[in-house]
Amino acid sequence: MTEYKYNNPIKNDGSFLFFLLLMVFAGALTGSLLVSIIGGSELQGMLMQDNYQATLAERNTLRAMQLAGHLFTFTGASLIFALFFFGKGWLQALGFRKVSDLVLVGAGMGFLLFSFPLAQALLYWNAQLPLPEWAMQAENNTAALLQQLLRMEHPSELVFNFLLIAVAPALGEELLFRGLLQSYFQRLLGKPWLAIWITAIIFSFFHFQLAGFLPRMLLGACLGYLFFWTSNLWIPIAAHLAINGIQVVIPWFYPEMIELAASENTEVPNWGLTTTSTIFMLVIGRWIYQRSNTVPANEIQES
Repeated sequence: MTEYKYNNPIKNDGSFLFFLLLMVFAGALTGSLLVSIIGGSELQGMLMQDNYQATLAERNTLRAMQLAGHLFTFTGASLIFALFFFGKGWLQALGFRKVSDLVLVGAGMGFLLFSFPLAQALLYWNAQLPLPEWAMQAENNTAALLQQLLRMEHPSELVFNFLLIAVAPALGEELLFRGLLQSYFQRLLGKPWLAIWITAIIFSFFHFQLAGFLPRMLLGACLGYLFFWTSNLWIPIAAHLAINGIQVVIPWFYPEMIELAASENTEVPNWGLTTTSTIFMLVIGRWIYQRSNTVPANEIQES
Protein backbone atom coordinates (compact mmCIF):
# COMPACT_ATOMS: atom_id res chain seq x y z
CA MET A 1 0.00 0.00 0.00
CA THR A 2 1.13 3.55 -0.70
CA GLU A 3 1.35 5.97 2.21
CA TYR A 4 -0.39 9.33 1.78
CA LYS A 5 0.19 12.48 3.80
CA TYR A 6 -2.55 14.91 4.72
CA ASN A 7 -3.22 17.80 7.05
CA ASN A 8 -3.98 16.52 10.56
CA PRO A 9 -4.84 19.46 12.86
CA ILE A 10 -5.97 17.18 15.72
CA LYS A 11 -2.98 15.17 16.85
CA ASN A 12 -4.67 13.19 19.61
CA ASP A 13 -6.17 9.93 18.31
CA GLY A 14 -8.82 9.98 21.02
CA SER A 15 -9.94 13.40 19.83
CA PHE A 16 -10.35 12.06 16.29
CA LEU A 17 -12.70 9.28 17.41
CA PHE A 18 -14.57 11.48 19.88
CA PHE A 19 -15.32 14.21 17.35
CA LEU A 20 -16.21 11.69 14.64
CA LEU A 21 -18.75 9.93 16.87
CA LEU A 22 -20.06 13.31 18.00
CA MET A 23 -20.60 14.35 14.38
CA VAL A 24 -22.38 11.07 13.56
CA PHE A 25 -24.61 11.44 16.62
CA ALA A 26 -25.44 15.02 15.65
CA GLY A 27 -26.30 13.91 12.14
CA ALA A 28 -28.52 11.08 13.39
CA LEU A 29 -30.26 13.44 15.82
CA THR A 30 -30.87 15.99 13.07
CA GLY A 31 -32.34 13.31 10.82
CA SER A 32 -34.58 12.02 13.62
CA LEU A 33 -35.85 15.52 14.41
CA LEU A 34 -36.65 16.07 10.75
CA VAL A 35 -38.61 12.81 10.61
CA SER A 36 -40.53 13.75 13.76
CA ILE A 37 -41.38 17.20 12.43
CA ILE A 38 -42.97 15.81 9.26
CA GLY A 39 -44.88 13.13 11.19
CA GLY A 40 -42.68 10.23 10.20
CA SER A 41 -43.19 8.25 13.41
CA GLU A 42 -46.94 8.03 12.83
CA LEU A 43 -46.45 6.98 9.21
CA GLN A 44 -43.96 4.27 10.16
CA GLY A 45 -46.39 2.99 12.78
CA MET A 46 -49.11 2.62 10.15
CA LEU A 47 -46.81 0.93 7.64
CA MET A 48 -45.77 -1.71 10.18
CA GLN A 49 -49.37 -2.89 10.63
CA ASP A 50 -50.14 -6.35 9.25
CA ASN A 51 -51.42 -6.36 5.66
CA TYR A 52 -51.37 -2.56 5.43
CA GLN A 53 -51.22 -1.50 1.77
CA ALA A 54 -49.34 1.77 1.56
CA THR A 55 -50.16 4.26 -1.17
CA LEU A 56 -47.55 5.51 -3.61
CA ALA A 57 -47.34 8.81 -1.71
CA GLU A 58 -46.84 7.00 1.61
CA ARG A 59 -44.13 4.75 0.18
CA ASN A 60 -42.26 7.70 -1.31
CA THR A 61 -42.60 9.67 1.93
CA LEU A 62 -41.07 6.72 3.79
CA ARG A 63 -38.25 6.55 1.24
CA ALA A 64 -37.59 10.29 1.54
CA MET A 65 -37.42 10.02 5.35
CA GLN A 66 -35.07 7.05 5.21
CA LEU A 67 -32.86 8.79 2.66
CA ALA A 68 -32.70 12.02 4.67
CA GLY A 69 -31.82 10.12 7.84
CA HIS A 70 -29.06 8.22 6.07
CA LEU A 71 -27.61 11.32 4.42
CA PHE A 72 -27.49 13.22 7.72
CA THR A 73 -26.06 10.30 9.73
CA PHE A 74 -23.47 8.91 7.33
CA THR A 75 -22.71 10.96 4.20
CA GLY A 76 -23.18 14.45 5.61
CA ALA A 77 -21.53 13.76 8.96
CA SER A 78 -18.53 12.07 7.31
CA LEU A 79 -17.97 14.79 4.72
CA ILE A 80 -18.26 17.65 7.21
CA PHE A 81 -15.90 15.90 9.61
CA ALA A 82 -13.38 15.13 6.85
CA LEU A 83 -13.41 18.72 5.60
CA PHE A 84 -12.77 20.01 9.12
CA PHE A 85 -10.21 17.40 10.10
CA PHE A 86 -8.19 17.01 6.88
CA GLY A 87 -8.78 20.36 5.19
CA LYS A 88 -7.87 20.52 1.51
CA GLY A 89 -6.45 17.00 1.63
CA TRP A 90 -9.77 15.35 2.57
CA LEU A 91 -10.21 13.47 -0.73
CA GLN A 92 -6.74 12.01 -0.48
CA ALA A 93 -7.10 11.19 3.21
CA LEU A 94 -10.39 9.34 2.70
CA GLY A 95 -8.92 7.21 -0.07
CA PHE A 96 -10.49 8.73 -3.18
CA ARG A 97 -7.98 7.94 -5.93
CA LYS A 98 -8.19 7.93 -9.70
CA VAL A 99 -9.56 4.60 -10.97
CA SER A 100 -7.28 3.53 -13.80
CA ASP A 101 -8.07 -0.21 -13.70
CA LEU A 102 -11.73 -1.05 -14.39
CA VAL A 103 -10.92 -4.76 -14.26
CA LEU A 104 -10.02 -4.24 -10.61
CA VAL A 105 -13.39 -2.58 -10.01
CA GLY A 106 -15.18 -5.56 -11.56
CA ALA A 107 -13.08 -7.99 -9.55
CA GLY A 108 -14.01 -6.13 -6.36
CA MET A 109 -17.69 -6.51 -7.21
CA GLY A 110 -17.18 -10.20 -7.93
CA PHE A 111 -15.28 -10.70 -4.67
CA LEU A 112 -18.20 -9.33 -2.65
CA LEU A 113 -20.87 -11.14 -4.68
CA PHE A 114 -19.13 -14.49 -4.23
CA SER A 115 -19.08 -13.87 -0.46
CA PHE A 116 -22.89 -13.84 -0.39
CA PRO A 117 -23.46 -17.63 0.00
CA LEU A 118 -21.02 -17.65 2.92
CA ALA A 119 -22.90 -14.71 4.41
CA GLN A 120 -26.13 -16.71 4.04
CA ALA A 121 -24.51 -19.60 5.90
CA LEU A 122 -23.53 -17.24 8.70
CA LEU A 123 -27.11 -15.97 8.71
CA TYR A 124 -28.29 -19.54 9.28
CA TRP A 125 -25.90 -19.96 12.22
CA ASN A 126 -26.86 -16.53 13.52
CA ALA A 127 -30.50 -17.64 13.56
CA GLN A 128 -29.67 -20.50 15.92
CA LEU A 129 -28.78 -17.98 18.63
CA PRO A 130 -31.71 -17.01 20.89
CA LEU A 131 -32.75 -13.36 20.70
CA PRO A 132 -34.61 -11.35 23.36
CA GLU A 133 -38.23 -10.44 22.66
CA TRP A 134 -37.43 -6.76 22.00
CA ALA A 135 -34.87 -7.77 19.37
CA MET A 136 -37.34 -10.07 17.62
CA GLN A 137 -39.94 -7.30 17.56
CA ALA A 138 -37.40 -4.89 16.10
CA GLU A 139 -36.54 -7.42 13.39
CA ASN A 140 -40.23 -7.84 12.52
CA ASN A 141 -40.73 -4.06 12.36
CA THR A 142 -37.72 -3.65 10.08
CA ALA A 143 -38.94 -6.45 7.80
CA ALA A 144 -42.40 -4.84 7.59
CA LEU A 145 -40.96 -1.46 6.61
CA LEU A 146 -38.60 -3.04 4.08
CA GLN A 147 -41.50 -4.84 2.43
CA GLN A 148 -43.23 -1.50 1.98
CA LEU A 149 -40.06 0.03 0.53
CA LEU A 150 -39.51 -2.85 -1.92
CA ARG A 151 -43.05 -2.68 -3.26
CA MET A 152 -42.55 -0.91 -6.59
CA GLU A 153 -45.36 -0.20 -9.04
CA HIS A 154 -43.75 2.62 -11.06
CA PRO A 155 -40.28 2.99 -12.63
CA SER A 156 -39.76 6.10 -10.49
CA GLU A 157 -39.94 3.89 -7.40
CA LEU A 158 -37.17 1.68 -8.78
CA VAL A 159 -34.97 4.75 -9.24
CA PHE A 160 -35.85 6.06 -5.78
CA ASN A 161 -35.11 2.68 -4.19
CA PHE A 162 -31.82 2.35 -6.05
CA LEU A 163 -30.79 5.75 -4.70
CA LEU A 164 -31.93 4.89 -1.17
CA ILE A 165 -30.81 1.27 -0.83
CA ALA A 166 -27.80 1.12 -3.16
CA VAL A 167 -26.23 4.52 -3.85
CA ALA A 168 -26.64 6.25 -0.47
CA PRO A 169 -25.36 3.34 1.68
CA ALA A 170 -22.50 2.57 -0.71
CA LEU A 171 -21.23 6.13 -0.49
CA GLY A 172 -22.14 7.13 3.06
CA GLU A 173 -21.26 3.90 4.85
CA GLU A 174 -17.96 3.49 3.02
CA LEU A 175 -17.03 7.08 3.82
CA LEU A 176 -17.63 6.53 7.51
CA PHE A 177 -16.57 2.95 8.11
CA ARG A 178 -13.74 2.41 5.63
CA GLY A 179 -12.57 5.92 4.75
CA LEU A 180 -12.57 7.23 8.34
CA LEU A 181 -12.93 4.51 10.98
CA GLN A 182 -10.86 1.74 9.41
CA SER A 183 -8.10 4.18 8.51
CA TYR A 184 -8.16 5.54 12.07
CA PHE A 185 -7.88 2.09 13.68
CA GLN A 186 -5.11 1.11 11.27
CA ARG A 187 -3.08 4.19 12.23
CA LEU A 188 -3.82 3.63 15.93
CA LEU A 189 -3.17 -0.13 16.12
CA GLY A 190 -0.68 -0.65 13.29
CA LYS A 191 -2.39 -3.96 12.40
CA PRO A 192 -4.51 -3.74 9.24
CA TRP A 193 -6.33 -7.05 9.81
CA LEU A 194 -7.36 -5.97 13.31
CA ALA A 195 -8.54 -2.58 12.04
CA ILE A 196 -10.60 -4.32 9.33
CA TRP A 197 -12.40 -6.65 11.74
CA ILE A 198 -12.98 -4.04 14.45
CA THR A 199 -14.53 -1.79 11.82
CA ALA A 200 -16.59 -4.70 10.47
CA ILE A 201 -18.01 -5.35 13.93
CA ILE A 202 -18.92 -1.68 14.34
CA PHE A 203 -20.37 -1.64 10.81
CA SER A 204 -22.66 -4.56 11.62
CA PHE A 205 -23.63 -3.11 15.00
CA PHE A 206 -24.71 0.16 13.38
CA HIS A 207 -27.41 -1.70 11.44
CA PHE A 208 -29.10 -2.58 14.75
CA GLN A 209 -30.27 -5.99 13.48
CA LEU A 210 -29.01 -8.78 15.74
CA ALA A 211 -30.48 -11.51 13.55
CA GLY A 212 -28.12 -10.51 10.72
CA PHE A 213 -25.11 -9.47 12.78
CA LEU A 214 -22.68 -12.20 11.60
CA PRO A 215 -23.32 -11.95 7.83
CA ARG A 216 -23.11 -8.15 7.91
CA MET A 217 -19.86 -8.40 9.83
CA LEU A 218 -18.48 -10.65 7.09
CA LEU A 219 -19.59 -8.27 4.35
CA GLY A 220 -18.05 -5.39 6.27
CA ALA A 221 -14.76 -7.28 6.53
CA CYS A 222 -14.80 -8.06 2.79
CA LEU A 223 -15.29 -4.36 2.04
CA GLY A 224 -12.50 -3.57 4.49
CA TYR A 225 -10.07 -5.92 2.76
CA LEU A 226 -10.95 -4.40 -0.62
CA PHE A 227 -10.08 -0.97 0.74
CA PHE A 228 -6.86 -2.17 2.36
CA TRP A 229 -5.66 -4.09 -0.70
CA THR A 230 -6.38 -1.35 -3.24
CA SER A 231 -5.92 1.85 -1.16
CA ASN A 232 -8.86 3.18 -3.20
CA LEU A 233 -12.24 3.89 -1.59
CA TRP A 234 -13.99 3.71 -4.97
CA ILE A 235 -13.44 -0.08 -5.05
CA PRO A 236 -15.47 -0.94 -1.90
CA ILE A 237 -18.02 1.74 -2.88
CA ALA A 238 -18.55 0.02 -6.26
CA ALA A 239 -18.77 -3.44 -4.64
CA HIS A 240 -21.21 -2.19 -1.98
CA LEU A 241 -23.30 -0.54 -4.70
CA ALA A 242 -23.40 -3.77 -6.73
CA ILE A 243 -24.57 -6.08 -3.95
CA ASN A 244 -27.19 -3.62 -2.65
CA GLY A 245 -28.32 -2.78 -6.17
CA ILE A 246 -29.03 -6.43 -6.95
CA GLN A 247 -31.31 -6.57 -3.90
CA VAL A 248 -33.30 -3.68 -5.40
CA VAL A 249 -33.47 -4.85 -9.01
CA ILE A 250 -34.55 -8.45 -8.30
CA PRO A 251 -37.80 -7.46 -6.48
CA TRP A 252 -38.61 -5.10 -9.36
CA PHE A 253 -38.58 -7.96 -11.87
CA TYR A 254 -39.85 -10.62 -9.42
CA PRO A 255 -42.31 -8.98 -6.98
CA GLU A 256 -43.09 -12.37 -5.46
CA MET A 257 -39.63 -12.30 -3.88
CA ILE A 258 -40.26 -9.12 -1.90
CA GLU A 259 -41.20 -10.95 1.30
CA LEU A 260 -38.12 -13.17 1.05
CA ALA A 261 -35.85 -10.18 0.33
CA ALA A 262 -37.27 -8.19 3.25
CA SER A 263 -36.83 -10.99 5.80
CA GLU A 264 -33.75 -12.82 6.98
CA ASN A 265 -33.62 -16.14 5.09
CA THR A 266 -32.69 -18.74 7.70
CA GLU A 267 -33.02 -21.89 5.60
CA VAL A 268 -30.27 -24.52 5.76
CA PRO A 269 -27.64 -23.35 3.27
CA ASN A 270 -26.48 -25.27 0.24
CA TRP A 271 -23.07 -26.29 1.53
CA GLY A 272 -21.75 -27.24 -1.91
CA LEU A 273 -22.61 -23.82 -3.30
CA THR A 274 -21.24 -22.14 -0.17
CA THR A 275 -17.92 -23.98 -0.43
CA THR A 276 -17.54 -23.36 -4.16
CA SER A 277 -18.38 -19.65 -3.94
CA THR A 278 -16.04 -19.20 -0.97
CA ILE A 279 -13.18 -20.72 -2.97
CA PHE A 280 -13.92 -18.36 -5.86
CA MET A 281 -14.07 -15.45 -3.39
CA LEU A 282 -10.63 -16.33 -1.97
CA VAL A 283 -9.12 -16.76 -5.43
CA ILE A 284 -10.47 -13.38 -6.57
CA GLY A 285 -9.30 -11.78 -3.33
CA ARG A 286 -5.78 -13.10 -3.83
CA TRP A 287 -5.81 -11.82 -7.42
CA ILE A 288 -6.94 -8.36 -6.29
CA TYR A 289 -4.20 -8.28 -3.66
CA GLN A 290 -1.52 -9.29 -6.14
CA ARG A 291 -2.73 -6.94 -8.88
CA SER A 292 -2.97 -4.01 -6.46
CA ASN A 293 0.59 -4.58 -5.32
CA THR A 294 1.98 -4.72 -8.86
CA VAL A 295 0.46 -1.40 -10.00
CA PRO A 296 3.26 1.20 -10.24
CA ALA A 297 3.03 3.86 -7.56
CA ASN A 298 2.76 6.64 -10.13
CA GLU A 299 -0.51 5.14 -11.42
CA ILE A 300 -2.20 5.54 -8.05
CA GLN A 301 -3.31 9.14 -7.95
CA GLU A 302 -5.71 11.12 -5.89
CA SER A 303 -8.86 12.14 -7.72
